[in-house]
Amino acid sequence: AGGEKAAAAALRIARRKADPNSASICFPTERAAKRFKRHFQGFDHIICTVFAKKGGTEVAIMEGDPKGRKVVIVDDVIYSGNTLIGAAQLLRSKGALWVGAYVTHGIFTHDSWKRFANGDFDQVMITDSCPEQALRLKQHGPPFEVLSLAPLIAPIVEEEAFMAYGKEQGEMGTIENASQRILRLGEGFGRSKM
Repeated sequence: AGGEKAAAAALRIARRKADPNSASICFPTERAAKRFKRHFQGFDHIICTVFAKKGGTEVAIMEGDPKGRKVVIVDDVIYSGNTLIGAAQLLRSKGALWVGAYVTHGIFTHDSWKRFANGDFDQVMITDSCPEQALRLKQHGPPFEVLSLAPLIAPIVEEEAFMAYGKEQGEMGTIENASQRILRLGEGFGRSKM
């Protein structure tokens, strides 16, 4: 473990020398840090914690310093957005120059997405895993950016169709056969049945 920490520190130093303006990665909770930190080796990390306070919650920085930095908050899901908004406001108050967020699933209960358009965030990137919200945010525009999951999912779907075709034929299929199967399966989509 000591060798891994030293390697990660060396990678962070090298990244900073190569690009002194590289972003720091902020995890809004300890849980998020545990889940995602290993995916961001070589970046400076800021780890926040959330604690109960009379009338709600408060976010505090446990580790790292956002002063003079671009900071990207990384998490898996946004419901109400309270934690991310609290983290963004805290980062700005501690001197972050730019604050963005990358969250895979933008659920945004009770239209909470509107609270993200008030200037706390320079950019909020979500995927289209929640299609209705993704469409709404894409139409709204900045600070929202919607990233498509299709390029990540398409190869998996194609491989599944390839394997299913091979099983139907009692042999391994070809990509061309699998592609034809996908096209046949898709012919009925979007058409009303009479």
